Amino acid sequence: MYEYGYALTGTRYLCLGYEKQRKIDYPFFQNVHYKQFNIDKLNKITRIVAPAHPNKGFKHVDMTRLDHYRVIEALSDGDNSLYYWDIALSNGHRVNIVATGKNHVTACIGDNDVESVLNSLETGNSYAVTYNGSLIEVPELQHVTLKNDTVFVSFSAKAKEMRFIGQNAVVKQRVSGVSDAFYHFENDDTYIRTEIEFENGNILYLNPLVRHEYQYFFDLNKAKVMKGRTYLMWVVYILVVVAFIRRFIILRKHEDSGK
Repeated sequence: MYEYGYALTGTRYLCLGYEKQRKIDYPFFQNVHYKQFNIDKLNKITRIVAPAHPNKGFKHVDMTRLDHYRVIEALSDGDNSLYYWDIALSNGHRVNIVATGKNHVTACIGDNDVESVLNSLETGNSYAVTYNGSLIEVPELQHVTLKNDTVFVSFSAKAKEMRFIGQNAVVKQRVSGVSDAFYHFENDDTYIRTEIEFENGNILYLNPLVRHEYQYFFDLNKAKVMKGRTYLMWVVYILVVVAFIRRFIILRKHEDSGK
């Protein structure tokens, strides 16, 4: 895994299962078209592309439109981007959570080899954890079951609170002091994700269950890369850099001639 990007805007991506590292980026201004262009380019050489710490390098409106990624780094050192995750989900993007850094971890369900881990992240067969102290103290997830329109969750210890969160990050239901809970999808629910908080501050973030119209899920394709404008921006970048270098050389010559 490596983090791609060096733009001054702070826009970065986690790249997992990559064939080679991408070196080119837009160092200055980036709008949603350039971000989508980078995601599509990274997808050609990377198994999983995840917007990294979105709160620092993305706008809320970006998450309504960006496509072709399956995972988002919603929790990391010094950054909480859960709301960005909810924006993406609320706009029809089926995206799973990954958490990194101190006191954050992503638990993958399945074998411990690379292929199984990547597959768990892609399919949502995983969840994120924020923990205090030792990971051993974090209660175990027993099961998540969907029966008709009702989701059941169960843990090895009682939770301080379970929160079922839906469209636009609205908390649809809270349950306290239990180890088992369920939520029945309402007619206007497009997705439901669950947060489980324990007395010692440990929190688990389950991946969403998404309601869709068809038997099989079809990803939306809202993104539209304007290649002409993208390449034009590259020309502008090159001209700016050339002009800067030329100006620097002229100033150095003037300084040398004045000595």
